[in-house]
Amino acid sequence: MNNSYIIRQKARNLIKKPNFGVSLKLSAFIVIWYLLDIGVSYYRQPNRIISEHAIAETIRYAAGSVTSGLFSSVVIGIFALGTMWGFVEWYRDKQVPEEPYAKSVRFWYGDTIRDVVVILGVRFIFIFLWSLLLFVPGIIKTYSYAQADLLFAEDVKNNRPIANATEYLTESRELMLGHKMELFVLDLTFIGWWILMALTFGLAAIYVVPYHTAARAEFFVELRGGVDEPAVKVEVLQPKQPSVDDEL
Repeated sequence: MNNSYIIRQKARNLIKKPNFGVSLKLSAFIVIWYLLDIGVSYYRQPNRIISEHAIAETIRYAAGSVTSGLFSSVVIGIFALGTMWGFVEWYRDKQVPEEPYAKSVRFWYGDTIRDVVVILGVRFIFIFLWSLLLFVPGIIKTYSYAQADLLFAEDVKNNRPIANATEYLTESRELMLGHKMELFVLDLTFIGWWILMALTFGLAAIYVVPYHTAARAEFFVELRGGVDEPAVKVEVLQPKQPSVDDEL
């Protein structure tokens, strides 16, 4: 596994001119999402939850936040999966993607969207439940389960049987053994870019989103050895209890 500097260098080489326009089209829906999200956050009125019914309102506010977080995680996750898988194929095939807009929404149709929603939803719930214990376990699980959706996309591409949601989470957890810190460090190197995005009211997302997504895709390609390896093969999407994984 290359270090974060080399991975970012490969990502920059992929999205630089003359291919930047293609990378932006692949990332267009995520960029729009970030612009809208940042715009709304600047103008949204703060929620006031202190009143004579403060406890009840706090509970409703918390429940609403979880529901909103689940919805956002699933919706942006479906776009992000199409975008990131487009970059994965770009790395592997060494060909500039044709019809990048279509590739970025490829998981919004048929049975595929149902399966993606289940995987993303179960992943969000598991990470949320781990986060209730302590902040650190939630972070660990976030990186343990980071590759679950890409493993699913790999099976879809190769017409392999689709596993259940927790099998993909388990496969991701096993794949990320010894690599969670590497992905964490890779994300950490983008902090300056995220700050720039905030300072430019989201406009920097035009470059930052393709760059970060390409880097994440390169990480997955290197993790898989550059080839489409078989993932897991269970037919029905049904959640089950995850196993404990606290190792970094």
